Order: sequence, then C-alpha cells, then structure tokens
Amino acid sequence: MESLMRRASRLAGSLVVLSMIGAISTPVLPQAPVADAPTLNIGDQWRWTNGGSRRVTAVEGNLIVTPFSNQRCTQCRAYRDKNLTIVKVLDKEGNAVNDPEVGYKMLDFPLKVGKQWNSDHTPVNNTTGVSEQYKNGFSVEVYERVKTKAGTFTAFRITHVQQRAAHSSYGPDAGRSWRETLWYSPEVGAVVKREVNTARVNWGPDWELESYSLKSNVAAAVAPKSTPAEARQGAAPTATPPAPPAVGAATPQTPSTSSPATRPDLSKLEPGLSQSPVSVIMWSVDIEVPGPEVPPNKARWSGKWTGWACRNQACEAKLIVEKVKPDGAAIIYGFASAQVKPVSVRLDAKFVGQDLEASFRDGSKVSYHMRPEGDLEVYYVKGSNWYGGVLSKDK
Repeated sequence: MESLMRRASRLAGSLVVLSMIGAISTPVLPQAPVADAPTLNIGDQWRWTNGGSRRVTAVEGNLIVTPFSNQRCTQCRAYRDKNLTIVKVLDKEGNAVNDPEVGYKMLDFPLKVGKQWNSDHTPVNNTTGVSEQYKNGFSVEVYERVKTKAGTFTAFRITHVQQRAAHSSYGPDAGRSWRETLWYSPEVGAVVKREVNTARVNWGPDWELESYSLKSNVAAAVAPKSTPAEARQGAAPTATPPAPPAVGAATPQTPSTSSPATRPDLSKLEPGLSQSPVSVIMWSVDIEVPGPEVPPNKARWSGKWTGWACRNQACEAKLIVEKVKPDGAAIIYGFASAQVKPVSVRLDAKFVGQDLEASFRDGSKVSYHMRPEGDLEVYYVKGSNWYGGVLSKDK
C-alpha cells in the first residue's frame, strides 16, 4: 500500500510537469538507423580486455593499415577495406602472407537491423596444420545501448553462427555449429563487445572494449532508414549550435513561440534513452581526475554523460566534463535530433550555485543541474527556443 501511495504521489507531481512540456513517453530504444562504414585516421587505436589491440598506422587509398601479428606472421601489417575486412597481409619485408584471416568479413556496411551476410572461413588448425572449412552467417538483430569498460555506447547487436563443414575427416565436430554475439558501435568505429554463446574449446573468451583513442570524428553518421541520404551527414563541431526543437512544442518541428520566464521545473523527468534516430559522436582523451583543491560535490561532475532531451525524448543530449576546477569546468556539449544536425563543441562552464552553466557565441545558454542521486537536468535556451532533459553518467 505504501508503495502504491508513493507511486500515486509521484504521478501527480509528474502531471504538473507534463502540462507544461507535453507528454513524455516511456524510454525506448532509438529508431533503428543505417550506419555507413567508419572513416578512420592515422593514430586511431582501440584496446580490448582479451589483450587484443588495433592501431591505424597508415591510410593508403581506400585501405587502412594496422599492425598484424599471430603464430604464422609476426611484425606484419594488415590492409583493411571499408568493412574492416583484411584484404592482404604483408610481412616486414613487404612479401605477401597467405593468412586465413584475409577475406573474412565480420562486418558488412552499411549496417541496419535485419541485414544478413555470409563469409566462408578456412583457418589452419595449429595442432594438425590442416585447413578446416567453416561457414559463417551474420545477422543484425537490434540497435541498443551496451556497457563496456570503455563506456556505454549505442551499438548494433550482431548474431554470428559458425558451422563446420560436414567433412568426414573432421570427426565428431563435422557439421557442428557455434554461436556468438557481437556489438558494433558507430560511435567508436569498432566492435566493442563479444559474448560466446556456445561452449567451444579454443574459441576464445568473452571480451569488451577497454580503452580507445580517436584523432578525429571516426564514425560515419547514423541516419534513419527512411532517409538514407542523411546517413552521410557529418557531425562537424561548431561554435554556434543550431536552435534545437523546443520541449514545449506540439511537435519537435514546431518550436514554442516564447521561452519560459524562468527555468522550468524538470525535477520530475525520468532518466532514459533518447529516441533520436541520429546520434552525436563525442569522445575525449583529456578527462582529468579532479585535484584535491576541488570539493567532492564538484569533483563528481567529471566524466561522460548521456541522455535525452525535447518532447517525447526526441533529441539526444550528451556532455563530457573534461576538467573540473573550483569555479567551473571545461566541457564538451553535444546535441542531435532528426531535425538538427549533430553538434559537439567545447565550452568553458562556470559553477553558479549548484549548477554548471555555459554560453555560446550566439547568446544561447545551456545549464546543467545535478540531482542528489547523480543524474543531470539539462536546460538549453536560445531566444524563443528551449529544451529540457535528463542525462545519466556513463559507467
């Protein structure tokens, strides 16, 4: 009974907010998008928890070059196409190496939910030295958020089924199949997580992205399936973000005619996932641990934050707090929606009471208010346009 009373009280409070900003829907996953191949640059690098790593050392035409090493080839380099498929391997003298990884297609861009592809694979058994034939089927199941040691990302969940050829010399494993799940994130241009779903000797452990460093915007833009042309839309940083849709609008395309006289009460809004079909790509390798001169209530702002904004959670909002000082912080503001090109821009923010506030060159302002439990309320205003939302800290 007590739980029901608390729920009823909470609902009554929510209705006050809803009357001001419009209906807020239950958090759901973003509309399934289409993602083109990533554009990678020299210096981009990733590291996974299984000890694996990848670093772009050169870009030659449409191919990227990465170090490559295994039992068959040490100090080699791999040339990868737009699908990140290895098309050739060269040793340190420049001689071609016949490696079974060549041609193995784990990804097939553009990616979208429902897409399927196959890739035969003929690895060499390290014990017997015999080539063994496998068939591999891949299927993109859903677009969702996934947590890793490197952060929380939006990603395509891909099911991979591998089947061994029905050959008599393969013994009891002939015709058997195994299954794993992979998550590819356009945000970082890489597979960020792997889970083995079928026990198999020597098929390796589960792993996830541990760290990464990107020299520029590596990820191709993500766009709704209904507008493929928008998939090529970039997320170029700008110091003057376009006016986002207003929270109080009847629809995201119809901004309100006047901004509120005072900041609206956003305290009853719940954290959740953005429903924006496009995402703003943001990263930072410069997040500093706050020094001892920074009070704990301000030091807790440090890190990455992701959430939603606008009516019906139609917009994506992000924040990276790179460096916290006693009087303010260096931040990266991020915003995207179906109607607004993705925006990411560095700003100097100041603490005003318990809030962190920053201004853009065009006079627009954004402020963040931290709740006791740690979520952030975001409020942006530019002239007659405004929006509100909630962000949660990436783990």
